[in-house]
Amino acid sequence: MQRVIGLMSGTSAVGVDAALVEIREDSLRSQVRVLAHATYPYDAAIPFALLVHATAHGRPGNGPGATGARRAVVLGKIVPA
Repeated sequence: MQRVIGLMSGTSAVGVDAALVEIREDSLRSQVRVLAHATYPYDAAIPFALLVHATAHGRPGNGPGATGARRAVVLGKIVPA
């Protein structure tokens, strides 16, 4: 038996999900049991900051697989003041 913590932040960048699971394995199959789970939402400014960071580095800010977009593109433009 082992216990594992999994963390995930989806493409919407609204928070982090965490799960503690217990995995039991025998020669025929594995059993997974969720022991605890929680969602930790980000402050509202975090998704905006992540988008600004991606744009500043020329990285796509959308996820076609999650958003249905035709292709990944840089969102927005950084303009000096």
